[in-house]
Amino acid sequence: MNRPARKQREREYRKLVDRRGVNARARDWYEIVGLMQLLREKVQSSIRRRSILPLMDYVYANMVRGTQFIAAIPVSCEKGCSYCCNTWVDAMPPEAIYTIKMMSPEQKDRIREAVDRTSQRTGGVAHAGRLSMVTACPLLADNICSVYQHRPLACRAATSVDVAICKRSLMDKSGEKIPSPVLWRDLRQGYGVALEGAILNAGLARLSREWNESLRIGLASPDVEERWLSGFDDFADVPRSPYPTTFEIPHWRELYQEAFGSPPPVEALH
Repeated sequence: MNRPARKQREREYRKLVDRRGVNARARDWYEIVGLMQLLREKVQSSIRRRSILPLMDYVYANMVRGTQFIAAIPVSCEKGCSYCCNTWVDAMPPEAIYTIKMMSPEQKDRIREAVDRTSQRTGGVAHAGRLSMVTACPLLADNICSVYQHRPLACRAATSVDVAICKRSLMDKSGEKIPSPVLWRDLRQGYGVALEGAILNAGLARLSREWNESLRIGLASPDVEERWLSGFDDFADVPRSPYPTTFEIPHWRELYQEAFGSPPPVEALH
């Protein structure tokens, strides 16, 4: 495909994804390329405005549109079911910053205390150790997420077709695999890869890290949003999962290069 034809295809994909979100059923990886390019524009808008809102408002609103394609897949999740809120969760820096930014001052005070209490148990505990623990997310209130509209990608796509298995696996540590519909996992992965690629392209901190410690640091730093948008990584010491980083995986490197015309920088591979 010649360059003009490729550029035209990219424009068409960006318009498509912008209008109706990513269709996980289609398994068309060029939709992820289009989303990554759209999110690069939103990152730059956030940098110019010194606000995380242009980027993260768009990510979550676009993902909501994308869920229309898989909303008919039956799941057992419902309000008040919170077994998946008792284990390790990770998120990229802008996800934690956004959740904090959207809290009221009163809510921040309450949650700061809850986060500090949780940190006394989990602070510094590596991924493997956390998986053997049952530790409720400090944002839960009566088994309901108190920041539901502003929760991170991992929580938005956490689904299961069998609540009983969730309870045994996450609370009783049975070791059973959570039966999550594959298209929900694909949706979460697609949005996560596109967001991380756009952030990486802008030279900002993008690695996913443990949720509670990320919240603790963000809540303790009034200027964390401005610092992140300026290129600082206040979350660098927060534990990460042991899995390969996104762009260590050849397929995602190829999509990054397709989106931006060059491979991800070497530091993205470690």
